[in-house]
Amino acid sequence: MSEQTRPGADAVVADLERRPPRKVRLGGLELLLGVPLMVFAAVVLVGGTFYLLVYAISGPSVPGLINQGDAEGPAPVGERLQAAAYGVPILAILAYLTWRAARARLSTPKVAIDSRGVWLLIGGRIAQGLEWTQIAAVNLVGPGGATTIPPTAAVPPLVEVFPVERIRDRKPPKSSLPHAEGHLGGRVIDAPPAAPGLTGKRYVLELATPSLDDLATAIDHFAAHRRLPQ
Repeated sequence: MSEQTRPGADAVVADLERRPPRKVRLGGLELLLGVPLMVFAAVVLVGGTFYLLVYAISGPSVPGLINQGDAEGPAPVGERLQAAAYGVPILAILAYLTWRAARARLSTPKVAIDSRGVWLLIGGRIAQGLEWTQIAAVNLVGPGGATTIPPTAAVPPLVEVFPVERIRDRKPPKSSLPHAEGHLGGRVIDAPPAAPGLTGKRYVLELATPSLDDLATAIDHFAAHRRLPQ
């Protein structure tokens, strides 16, 4: 992994609580049009790729497969190579997307704090995050600690990250890391501001470990002035 896809060597990493994926409620029009179109596109993409690969391997031995000129019989080598040239790249892309989705679902998400900022790690790689210049304040809340977040929204221990820019659902801040989205896991909670000058919306990362000592040391080392006093 390059330096652009992993936290720095000086990073402190902690496991996050795994949360069940949010259920997305679709409207009537989305259900009526969107779902059938998605299913149709998936069937065409997967089925078409399978068809091309089978043709490249087996030629006319599969019912319905015919060579150029609509004549049944042995498929020309060039025709089968052309089918493979189309099918193999599409299959590779599908395999990569499936692997990424499986990794995101099965890997334990982590938070990393280093000299550059605060990062969300999926499978050991930086997936999202904010640089210190994009962060107005960070609040570490241990078990039973004080926070303005209602217990129905999130339970300590947790990390609250208050960005400099107001959080907008459809326009996350830009990151200098080309692969990293400028937010933290899409976990946004709107609650009363934790301190004067801060907005109510903040990114919240619920921790799997109750100990905040290492994370607190890292913030004090890299950006002490951004840590809210306890």
